[in-house]
Amino acid sequence: MRISTRLLLTYLLAVALVGGALTLAVPRLVRAQLLRSTADQLAVRAQDAGRRLLRVPRTAVLQFTAGVLGADAILVDSNLRVVRVVSDYPPAQALEGATLVGPEAQLVRRALGEGHGVGAVLSGRLGVVAGAAPLALPGGPPVGAIVLFQAVEPLEPALRQTERLVAAWTVAGLVAAAVLASLMSRMIVRRLTAVTEAARAAAEGDLTRRVPEEGADELADLARSFNHMAERVQNLVEGLRRSEALRRDLIASISHELRTPVTSVRGFAEALRDGVVPPAERERYYGIIAAESARLSRLIQDLFDLARLEAGQLELRMQPVAVDDWLRAFADRAGPVLAQSGTVLVLEPPPVPGPWIYADPERLDQVLHNLVENAVRHSPPGEPVRIDRVLDGGEVRIRVTDRGPGVPPEERDRIWQRFYQAPGPDGRKGGAGLGLSIVKSIVEAHGGRVGVEPAPGGGARFWFALPALPPRGPHGPA
Repeated sequence: MRISTRLLLTYLLAVALVGGALTLAVPRLVRAQLLRSTADQLAVRAQDAGRRLLRVPRTAVLQFTAGVLGADAILVDSNLRVVRVVSDYPPAQALEGATLVGPEAQLVRRALGEGHGVGAVLSGRLGVVAGAAPLALPGGPPVGAIVLFQAVEPLEPALRQTERLVAAWTVAGLVAAAVLASLMSRMIVRRLTAVTEAARAAAEGDLTRRVPEEGADELADLARSFNHMAERVQNLVEGLRRSEALRRDLIASISHELRTPVTSVRGFAEALRDGVVPPAERERYYGIIAAESARLSRLIQDLFDLARLEAGQLELRMQPVAVDDWLRAFADRAGPVLAQSGTVLVLEPPPVPGPWIYADPERLDQVLHNLVENAVRHSPPGEPVRIDRVLDGGEVRIRVTDRGPGVPPEERDRIWQRFYQAPGPDGRKGGAGLGLSIVKSIVEAHGGRVGVEPAPGGGARFWFALPALPPRGPHGPA
């Protein structure tokens, strides 16, 4: 059985049960309330008649009150004996001279005891609605009571008409409730069907389907949860697809990058082994093999470092670092090596006394080495590479400037990607395309950021920024 049918049957069953109970109970409650209201009105009128009865002829007051109300009257003394009856109702006429008992006596006793008018429905031998009130002189005890009553039988047509009206309205309400229940079940099923169809589409591979988030009820929460789940799954699948594409690119790039030095080492080694290299050329062949082996070693180390960085497994030995001292030490180590290849490394004097940062000095050396190596690769021969640092707000920014062709705006984000190789000044690509990716990963692991911008006078200025430590005097940070 479909859920829409079950919902509709459940609603209809609930409506039928509640409606049946209301159809039976409401008319009776209305009937009882009408009778009670009539009795209370008679009690009020009886109290008003009781105040006048001792000042004017009793029969006149009784007849006047009964005539105005369309009710009958009984006058009772303090011993509950009926003194006077003004009524054409035979059961009431039979009470004259008798002593009240049963519900009639209880009504009079309540009026005498409470001192004001009291109404009641007397369903005993009289079958009337009545109101009783005490008779008493000002400041004196009650000397009797007046009872105004009206037979229920003459009220029956009006009561039955009221019951029919109430029953009709109750049935109309039940029909309306059934129609609303049907509409509600259809709306619920429609919204659930939308979730089902979207889930089926997702199971078949369409992760773009979304469910309308209507209202603020549980179904809307379900729709929002489904949409959030679908978006997360879609992002995950797209991420897996990108990862798979990157994995294929990585394998292809690694294969390509490893093939060149391995081929060189193998070719020159076989030439030396076969004795086809003249003695005068052997030293150069040995140098080529050593250089290609070093290149292969660097590539493998870069791949290893990049894998650990992206997996979050690179261990950082963090400590306070004096930036200016660290830059001078780096320039002292790297300057002579670069000078052998015809490149001058220039360390610009700092504008203000040195700041401190919290970092791993060895990893910072790797970052700066990669940036300097990138600048040398893209600079014309003989052009200097400059290093400086500035304070930018709460950051220390270290900058490496070259005199190369610069980086076009459309490539300033791509150059930080793995294996992306920007052409050098001669139009050829160099390196494995891992250096800047490693720079970005290491700097971000330190909580910093990287960037590139045009250098004044031409070229490119690569920079990385790390948070500065608060100063605490000449010997260290706060």
